[in-house]
Amino acid sequence: MDLTDPQLQQELLNAQLALKAAKSDYQSLQAQLQSTLMDKKTSAAQVNADYTQDQLQAQTDKALYDLGVISGLAYQKSKNTADQLSTQHQLSQQQLDVNQKAIQVQLGSQKTKIDQAQALVDLYQKQVEALEVRSTIAGTLAPLATPVQAGEHVTAGTSVAEVIQRDKLKAALQIAETQARDIQLGQPASIDTHNGIIPGRVTRIDPSVVNGTRTVDVKLDGALPSGAVPQLSVDGTIDLERMQDVLYMGRPALGNENSTLNLFKVDADGKGATRVSVKVGRASGVNRTTRDRSSLPQKSLVVFQVALSVVLLVGAILMTKTLTNLENHNFGVAQNRYVLHFDPQGAGHTIDTVPALYREIQDRFSAILGVVNVSIATYSPLEGDNWSDCPIPQGHPAQRFDANCDSTWDRVDPHFLDAIGVPILRGRGFTEHGHIAVCGGRQ
Repeated sequence: MDLTDPQLQQELLNAQLALKAAKSDYQSLQAQLQSTLMDKKTSAAQVNADYTQDQLQAQTDKALYDLGVISGLAYQKSKNTADQLSTQHQLSQQQLDVNQKAIQVQLGSQKTKIDQAQALVDLYQKQVEALEVRSTIAGTLAPLATPVQAGEHVTAGTSVAEVIQRDKLKAALQIAETQARDIQLGQPASIDTHNGIIPGRVTRIDPSVVNGTRTVDVKLDGALPSGAVPQLSVDGTIDLERMQDVLYMGRPALGNENSTLNLFKVDADGKGATRVSVKVGRASGVNRTTRDRSSLPQKSLVVFQVALSVVLLVGAILMTKTLTNLENHNFGVAQNRYVLHFDPQGAGHTIDTVPALYREIQDRFSAILGVVNVSIATYSPLEGDNWSDCPIPQGHPAQRFDANCDSTWDRVDPHFLDAIGVPILRGRGFTEHGHIAVCGGRQ
């Protein structure tokens, strides 16, 4: 797959030009320093020639002075000139050495700039070459969930292709976090592809928890069966431990790991069961092992679980029946009635403003579409609350405070019985100024 990036290509071109400029600067600086060095060498050569000539002249004058041909003043002058040129000769040689070292330092600094520009060019060149996407492994090209189309803009890090090695597949098992605590690297496993079972070993355990599960990678050691493809749904089993002389059974409802519980075993005659204590071992999914095999025969009946299930089932049936009876029971109040509670005193009303409030409430609720009757009462039916007082028949004295007498009364409006759906079977209704008394269940 070929990709293009105009900005990257422009950066590569700029880096290449910067590299050429750095190389040109290096060559120019090198020529300039070599020219300066040649001038220094020329001056040093001239000083060396003068130094040699004056040394010969001084030696000649010394011989003539020894013969008495020249005066001592002439010899001394020649000797001083030779000594002075000897010092200049030494300084010129030292200056020449220093100049050569300075040239090396300046050229090294410029060479560093060339190396930096070259590294930048190599970096951009690799990025440009990476635009030609090639697989580093041999395999099958798999389609992506969202294929990349020609001309589409993609960001760095976007997957543009997926290559799968069919002979190097692995199984990724989603294990509940509560069960993954006992899994270790290297534990044997078996993978069921629904077309064959493949042995394998645990190679990686994801340390993070996602949606209550941890991902466990299993390397497949056996040959893949036909039909094994990537993203295939498989079932896996990991062997946590191999135990000997244990009984494998379903998971009891109340049995935790490494605990002791009571079960029932079937008697030899098959007519009864005896309670025994069983020590529960390791757990795996919905299965358990029992470590105390001597206390449980191979043929056992978990009566405790069955009895508990029956009790819970009967209780649920009875509860359902009770709720149904309550729903259909006739309490003397018609259905489709609604009770609203309000507190006039808490809202700031007084005994003088309450009548107007009641009338306004009745008018507003009566104006609602579908409302047939509206009634106001001190206590609603089946509320479990009322007002009681000791009745005093007319012409009789008041009862003592500890007398065994009581009456229950409620203050309602004339439409109360109609509102709760209680018909008047005998007698008459009552008005705003009337009273009705119920004594012993009769009117």
